[in-house]
Amino acid sequence: MTLNTVTKKEDKPSVFERRESDVRSYALNFPAKFVRAQGATLVDDKGREYIDFLAGCSSLNYGHNPSEIKKALLEYIERDGVTHGLDMEPMPRKSSSRNSSGPF
Repeated sequence: MTLNTVTKKEDKPSVFERRESDVRSYALNFPAKFVRAQGATLVDDKGREYIDFLAGCSSLNYGHNPSEIKKALLEYIERDGVTHGLDMEPMPRKSSSRNSSGPF
């Protein structure tokens, strides 16, 4: 069946079904839906805990929601810090040093 042959609204594929990349098929087939994470632990929607051996595929070098980074991010958002701005350089980046001993 192609999108052109779909007639009933309930049969119409969702935007995710139409646009989602097949590259993520492994993640879409996980037997669990994760709702929380802390450190190396993931928790699914049934309260079961899992160890995240992938560590976010190397993007989470500090684990999930490390307290120091979480606190800094929440403080930044609370004071309405710029969270996105295309090519603008945000103030935290301008004022930070790569040699700092902080979590960033």
